[in-house]
Amino acid sequence: MPDEEPSIFRQFLNTLYTGKVPDSVSVDQRIGMLEVSKKYLCNDVTRKIVQSLKTSFEETNAVKIYETAQLCDELELERSAEEYILSNAAAMVRLNQFPLFTREDNLRHFLLHDDLNVDELMLFHAVLQWGEVQLEK
Repeated sequence: MPDEEPSIFRQFLNTLYTGKVPDSVSVDQRIGMLEVSKKYLCNDVTRKIVQSLKTSFEETNAVKIYETAQLCDELELERSAEEYILSNAAAMVRLNQFPLFTREDNLRHFLLHDDLNVDELMLFHAVLQWGEVQLEK
């Protein structure tokens, strides 16, 4: 397919035919596969990829999974990512993950959330870093 990265499309086809997402597929590839499965309306594959992503959260990928879930209209995955981010916010701030939010309304959503598990001073510095990243764009 001309619009798809060959390795991602190959993994997508593998999952389509086998019904399984191989453990060896990276989170970035799974995200790409999710976008492909949504594009081609492959609901069974989409469900398998979503389930796979829900068990793959780490501090370094949760923001990307959250924003991809929003773009792909995958509410279950979005909620799972949100819970992960809320619970692991302090570690994510220490790893400079908050500047990875690409949309201001997403960052605002978490900043206004009462369950965000992070020290306010650390969060303040993370927001400053996010602002600096936005200015560089």
